[in-house]
Amino acid sequence: EGLGKTRHLGSWKISSDEDKDKKVRKEDGFKQLMGQAIDESFLVAHGESHYRWVHDKVQEAAMSLDTEEKMQEFQLDIGEILLRELSKTELRAAIFVVANLLNAKEASDPAKRTKIAELNLDAAEKTKNLSAFKSAAKYGGNKGIGLLPPNRWTSQKELSLKMYSICAEAHYSLGNVAEMQKYCDEVLDQDKIPILDKMRVYHCMLITMGNGGRAPKALKMSLDILSQHRCKFPRNSASQMVTAFYGLSKIK
Repeated sequence: EGLGKTRHLGSWKISSDEDKDKKVRKEDGFKQLMGQAIDESFLVAHGESHYRWVHDKVQEAAMSLDTEEKMQEFQLDIGEILLRELSKTELRAAIFVVANLLNAKEASDPAKRTKIAELNLDAAEKTKNLSAFKSAAKYGGNKGIGLLPPNRWTSQKELSLKMYSICAEAHYSLGNVAEMQKYCDEVLDQDKIPILDKMRVYHCMLITMGNGGRAPKALKMSLDILSQHRCKFPRNSASQMVTAFYGLSKIK
């Protein structure tokens, strides 16, 4: 949300509550504090529970008074409020704002980390669909995967698979072959994941091989994949190539 926007009372509480751990601040006292800020022309009231800064620069000055660590905590807290309070439609529309706030500082609670990782995955998917592949790699790899637990492939297998797959696709689209391969290898190393669930990373690798002049290697990999599905092939190499790539296009 941009500077100078009207905000609900609930989203202001956390920034004024210095005694956050004790949770003892009363709403009446908070409203009295807000009234003082209005009297001194820092804030403007909109109804009974909505406020906004009188000018963007006042907000910037107020935010600059905190240390970087406190500001990161503030952003994380605001992000958690938005994640909790916004409807699915509202969250979808503001997904990048909420994700960026939540990514300001890593949450410590495992359940919160999972929810934030899921939100980063949604942001990565949305940016990939917009062809913003660098952002997709950021939300998926730099942020999302970092929130997953060390035992991610047992406790968060589906989420991990989606996260690594979209990172592979993003780096493939960016031409970062080494980075793409790193994410592909991580998925391929998971023996308990069915081969069909690995097709997103296989597709990245096959197209990269084909574009890099390694068609024979791509063909061999295609045949290896299809042979695991008990597919039979003609002996002629040209027919093999056509059959293999046609088969892969059907199971992608």
